[in-house]
Amino acid sequence: MSCHETLAILDQYLDRELGAAQMAAIETHLRSCDSCGETAARRTALRQRLRTAARSMAATPGLETRIHSQILAQHKPARNHFWLLIPVAAALLLTAGAWNHWQDGGFRTTPEAQRAFIASLAPEVAATMRVGLQQHIHCSVYQEVPSQFPTLEELARGLNSQGQDARLAELLPEMQSHLPAKFRIVDAHRCTFDQRLYLHVAATDGKRIISLLITGREEGEAFESDLRGVAAQAAGLPIYVAGVRRFQLAGFETPKHLVYLVSDLPAAENLAALRAMASEMARTIRNTET
Repeated sequence: MSCHETLAILDQYLDRELGAAQMAAIETHLRSCDSCGETAARRTALRQRLRTAARSMAATPGLETRIHSQILAQHKPARNHFWLLIPVAAALLLTAGAWNHWQDGGFRTTPEAQRAFIASLAPEVAATMRVGLQQHIHCSVYQEVPSQFPTLEELARGLNSQGQDARLAELLPEMQSHLPAKFRIVDAHRCTFDQRLYLHVAATDGKRIISLLITGREEGEAFESDLRGVAAQAAGLPIYVAGVRRFQLAGFETPKHLVYLVSDLPAAENLAALRAMASEMARTIRNTET
């Protein structure tokens, strides 16, 4: 299996949800690929830390009632089975802080739980914005920041080796030059979510994450048709914004692509960052469309 194929189903492998043939293929790849092996080890360690943190928390008054209401509102299970869910949920969500963390996507270590969290946000954001939000959550929120940061040149070579148009490597220094202070690009790759292909560039200051996401426009997709108005202009280029829970989104479109900046920064900072880089990025992306 290739690195791309392995990473796409790594969580299912860690959850032992794959068939015997796929499990064996991934195990063979992990033994021969140091990079993917390190990623698997980081994800395993992260899961263990989350389990340890959950077990160490003490319950607070009223938590069971909140869990009861949340499960009933989202799932409405049969009456005979409902009370069987309460101890399980209470064991995971042990404090008010943990409850808030759960609502923001925390403690979701399985692919199914992560997809359920993404789906829970769907009614709160316009369809076109949802395209960028789901990839940011899938690939940035649930992945651990690497311990060793590659250079922009190394990331550009990696994109080219994945078959990415070489001209898009020009976006890396442009993005880095307009990021907020202390943020550094730490990853750039092609990624797939729900059979949709993205170029994903991730940056962090060690605590917060910013994602630049580029994906091809599908028929009927346009920010203008989904959102009420333009938030800003960059050299005549309309930029649109949305926010849901702790996530802030800003985006623009070219004839063939949708472009997003998604982060947990304040809304004004997230918009300012995309506005600063949008004009040059749009030019570079349009060059690949001709």
